[in-house]
Amino acid sequence: MDPVPFAWARWPAAAEAAAAAATAAAAAADEEASLCEEEEASELLQLLHRRDAAPCLRLQQQQLQQQAGLNAQRDLGGPQQQQQQQQRMSAAGSPSAPDAGVGYTESPAAAAAAAAASPAAAAAAATAEGGESLFWHVPSYGCYTTSPVYIPLLQLLRQQQQQRRAAAAEQRKQQQQQQQQQQQQRLQAGSPAALLLEAEAFVAAALLRRRLLLTAANKKLEGQLAAAAAAAAAADEAAAAPKWLSGVSRHLLPYVAQVSSRAFFDPHYRMQLIETLNPKP
Repeated sequence: MDPVPFAWARWPAAAEAAAAAATAAAAAADEEASLCEEEEASELLQLLHRRDAAPCLRLQQQQLQQQAGLNAQRDLGGPQQQQQQQQRMSAAGSPSAPDAGVGYTESPAAAAAAAAASPAAAAAAATAEGGESLFWHVPSYGCYTTSPVYIPLLQLLRQQQQQRRAAAAEQRKQQQQQQQQQQQQRLQAGSPAALLLEAEAFVAAALLRRRLLLTAANKKLEGQLAAAAAAAAAADEAAAAPKWLSGVSRHLLPYVAQVSSRAFFDPHYRMQLIETLNPKP
């Protein structure tokens, strides 16, 4: 086989370079899309964290305000309460306890802070806030229960994001496979072996058409030769005809031939002809 021309030898390399450039562009686009998705997801997570923490923060602020108000009241009425307590303790004969009132006033604030820090209080605050909460209330098994189940929305969003990413990855994989198949088909169609097969098919079709034309010409020539041979045979037969037909006119020859053939094949007819020509005495 002849060596492959330089153009055909160089073409696959150019095709591979174009395919590599296309894959690099697709990878860059995918990376940009993933970065955008990550940024959007981080912003969404920050917003969700803020909204989730809003009820608890409000409760803490309320508790702090209440505690500050109690502390202010305690500071204002502290000396009078201490004097009254000292008088009561001296009257009862027991030692004074100036710090007892302080402990008594701080215990409700600590209890309120502990209650605010508990998950049940946060859930109650979330239910009280209503639409501002980011927790979905799902009854267990469709029954009415006093202890509702709360599903965090962040977990559901992460699951949906993972599903979307998996679907996008599968779609990109399918697109890459299709592109590879198309490139392989193009390379196979433009390779020297494929071109050689196409040339062989073209030459075979041309040879078949030429053969059909030659066959038709041969048949036509054979017909012409057969007609010429028949004409020559007829001329030979006419030349070899008996001499008694030389005096017969041209219009009478067909009838003479008909009668002679009948007399040749039919002996009774032949005898009748002979008797008509030579009657018995």
